[in-house]
Amino acid sequence: DGNSGEDFNKDSIERDERRLTELGRRTLEIFVLAHIFSNKIEVSYQEAVALKRQEELIREEEAAWLAETEQKAKRGAKQKRNNRKGKDKGREERPTVAVYDKQQDDA
Repeated sequence: DGNSGEDFNKDSIERDERRLTELGRRTLEIFVLAHIFSNKIEVSYQEAVALKRQEELIREEEAAWLAETEQKAKRGAKQKRNNRKGKDKGREERPTVAVYDKQQDDA
């Protein structure tokens, strides 16, 4: 009867040791995976987010630059039109002035 109690204790101890070993292995596995996740995957994710934000800012800046360029082009075209109107107006006034001066000379 004494041997069966000893065998039971040995079996129980071996079973506990296997369970503790498996538990330790799983704990270490989870720790390593968590470490890999936090150091590799999370960093990669943050880099991807930063890259996406940079691209978005670049697009916004390009759109603003394009709008500004178009606005400058419109202003330039408007100034050219106004300059032409001024030149045309000056051309129209000159002959009138010349005619007016001629009339004064005749009088």
